[in-house]
Amino acid sequence: MNKKDFIKAVQSNTTLSTVQCNDFYNAMVFVLTDALKKGEEINLTGLGKFATKIRKPRKVTNPKTKQLMTIPSKITPYFKASKKLKDNLF
Repeated sequence: MNKKDFIKAVQSNTTLSTVQCNDFYNAMVFVLTDALKKGEEINLTGLGKFATKIRKPRKVTNPKTKQLMTIPSKITPYFKASKKLKDNLF
């Protein structure tokens, strides 16, 4: 499902227009991104938890040049599904 399909699905399950659903989607992405940039966790009951993790620096070998390189640490977002969501999938 892509953004367009998601917006159509939200519209078909609500009384909102396509423009309102698109605005909702954009606002949701903005709020999630802004909160994650601040280091906050977002817990949505029944859906799951959005948070960030710090990836440790690691050493890798470039397969072409065989040169040893270090990838620096970085912050990455992650999502952990709630038990309710997992139970309803199957």
